[in-house]
Amino acid sequence: MLLAAYTALALLLAAALGLELAARRSHPPAAAAPPGANPAFARFQRGFLRGYLPALAADWLQGPYLYKLYQHYGFVETQIAVLYVCGFASSVLFGPVAASLVDALGRRASCVLFSLTYSACCLTKLSRDYLVLAAGRVLGGLSTALLFCAFEAWYVHEHVEHHDFPAEWVPATFSQAAFWNHVLAVGAGVVANAAAEWLGLGPVAPFVASIPLLVLAGAVALKDWDENYGKKRALAKSCADGLRRLVVDRRVLLLGTVQALFESVIYIFVFLWTPVLDPHGPPLGIVFSSFMAASMVGASLYRLAVSPSQESPSRVLCGLPAPRALLWALLPRHGLPAAQGDPGEGPAGGDELVPCPAQPAGLPGAAASARRRPRARHPQHLLRLLRPHAAGAARRRRPLLRRPPRHRAPAATPPGPARLPPSCDAGGGPGGAAVTEGESPPRLVTPVVPPPWRPAGDGTGSTQGRSAAG
Repeated sequence: MLLAAYTALALLLAAALGLELAARRSHPPAAAAPPGANPAFARFQRGFLRGYLPALAADWLQGPYLYKLYQHYGFVETQIAVLYVCGFASSVLFGPVAASLVDALGRRASCVLFSLTYSACCLTKLSRDYLVLAAGRVLGGLSTALLFCAFEAWYVHEHVEHHDFPAEWVPATFSQAAFWNHVLAVGAGVVANAAAEWLGLGPVAPFVASIPLLVLAGAVALKDWDENYGKKRALAKSCADGLRRLVVDRRVLLLGTVQALFESVIYIFVFLWTPVLDPHGPPLGIVFSSFMAASMVGASLYRLAVSPSQESPSRVLCGLPAPRALLWALLPRHGLPAAQGDPGEGPAGGDELVPCPAQPAGLPGAAASARRRPRARHPQHLLRLLRPHAAGAARRRRPLLRRPPRHRAPAATPPGPARLPPSCDAGGGPGGAAVTEGESPPRLVTPVVPPPWRPAGDGTGSTQGRSAAG
């Protein structure tokens, strides 16, 4: 189990690194100078990350061994579930209050308060008393609400109001914070596993190790950050506005419902993964790091999916050896999407020449057997590549729009005497031309016009026609 855990972590980290590099290549370079080129902005950004990242690292350190700690203290699964519910319920209760509290108390003071409350939460883990542990979970819910409210609110206000940097540079900082958040999550599992096994404190060691990081985050905020405040709003009015928006805008209600369902599944997974895997004896910190590495893989795939460049997840996946070999075996007579080369536009409106697998690229004559296929711009195009005959069958089933038949123009007749219409026939050949004995009359080629429809039994017109032609 130990070897399997470390092997899975190594494979997930390799996949995450490869997809992260592919995601970075897929984004076109910006025409303007990057925000990091501004020395004042880079200094301000580093000052924020110096206080924000230690707080995130302290939060991640407590994830792998929480259930194991309660189990180590001798509590049964039902008691542990109640402790988890105390933490989740406090997050729900303090979530709406946290925004108003941060605006009234001050963003920097709220960050310092977060450090104090979360340190107290970690200290409660040293007690075996059930009520003390429940109180610690309540403090943990309040600390989580402050963590994801106070730090970001302080940064946005300082970025726009105090330093007057462009608002378009705000996502650059949060993108770096998100990337380092994933890295810290992976590293926190490894550090928590080492602390639990080597410090001799057991499952409580990661919680003790989180306290110095929390003190560091609070000290940086207190020393280097300036205080700022938000607009004071009544709590009742804020809650009423939120409920009114849920009722008025159906999209907000659907988005909240989807996110609530997803979060409920995540919370169930957070509660169950330790008791399910712990009987097999895996290193819980390494398993937690594997979960975080898988989250990095998903984040990189999302960046590839929404990339504005021509590179798409289907092209990246087809470039990997195993999927490309599978597609090559499934498509013996059809071209595959190119896995290498410039992802830009092809020679004709986004199409590219893809060699036929019957004669792979690199062999003589491969260029002659290349066929033009549309570029795989979307993941749905991969299904069309697996069943290329479906498009041809659909085209064959499509009804054809036929043009109405055209009447043929009368053929040219040899020059001769003037001809009269059949109604002016003088007893000669057709058209009234004089016909000598032994000479066949010339034939007049008329346009082929379908006869008009007549009801059955009316033979007047047909008899007259036969006598005229006879």
